[in-house]
Amino acid sequence: MIGNPPYDERAQGRGGWIENGSDSEKTKKGGGYRPLDDFRAEGNGRTEYVLKNLYIYFWRWATWKVFDANANLPNGDVGVVCYITTSGYLRGAGFKGMREYLRRTTSEGWIIDVSPEGMRPDVPTRIFPGVQQPLAIAIFTRRPDCDSDVPATIHYTAIHGRRFEKYDALTKLNLDGDQWRQARTAWQAPFTPAADTDWDDFPAVNDLLPWTAPGIKPNRTWVYAPAREILSDRLLRVISESDPDRKKVLFKETSSSHLETTTKPLSGSDTEQGTAAPFSEEKPAHARAARHVRVGFRSFDRQWLIADRRLMHRPSPDLCEVPPDP
Repeated sequence: MIGNPPYDERAQGRGGWIENGSDSEKTKKGGGYRPLDDFRAEGNGRTEYVLKNLYIYFWRWATWKVFDANANLPNGDVGVVCYITTSGYLRGAGFKGMREYLRRTTSEGWIIDVSPEGMRPDVPTRIFPGVQQPLAIAIFTRRPDCDSDVPATIHYTAIHGRRFEKYDALTKLNLDGDQWRQARTAWQAPFTPAADTDWDDFPAVNDLLPWTAPGIKPNRTWVYAPAREILSDRLLRVISESDPDRKKVLFKETSSSHLETTTKPLSGSDTEQGTAAPFSEEKPAHARAARHVRVGFRSFDRQWLIADRRLMHRPSPDLCEVPPDP
């Protein structure tokens, strides 16, 4: 299976039977089975929102088709899956289950990191000029002697330089060259090279700080701003919109948060408490009276957030209980 699937990180509900399961799969695996669940890891649910991406749905479809669909054949499921996709699954915490699945289900893998420069690399270095995300090519094979109790051998290499230099390096690459380094072998470890020093013997950050969360995630960017006045103006625009359809667009309704939502307020004395009524009933005066709190928007970036749970799509309420900075 070779391809460059589409990327869309907000693809929940668009994964078909891969995401939701089918009658045949439920019968085969037991009630409630969904193929995407094989990419999940126990206790990792807080970070697995990243699996709701179109390219992950394609990954799971291809691995199911090649490695799972024909398990009853005499030689089992053998074959190759090859994709070029965004490279978050190589290291990201939310992809631990995906990495374990690939280590258990395949015999050998090769990772070609074609964007070692990271996020938003300089355009001349990009394999696809319009793609800002870092990309990787992955080849995974399964042989008849594959043993699910032995981690697949995974090789890693990175290609540097400008686009034409990367294309040239790819044409010269082969699976037996000396540019490959063996990746870590722990089931859920990143698909990156094992350390040449004692680095891997040191405790990981997650070992020292076991509780993790992806942040306060309103899943709407318009509720963040560097200044309170901007938020007030945005609220006023949404509240004052008279066209119901246009108002839904401005609000950016989701399955769990829309104009008619009523919910419990967020914790804390500095958050909006009047959330029992739907947002559709708010008057223009509310735009100036709404409460705002300071939050970490990105690394080293402090912004203001409208502290109204009605405006948030599945936030992390536990984080709202953390006292603000003095």
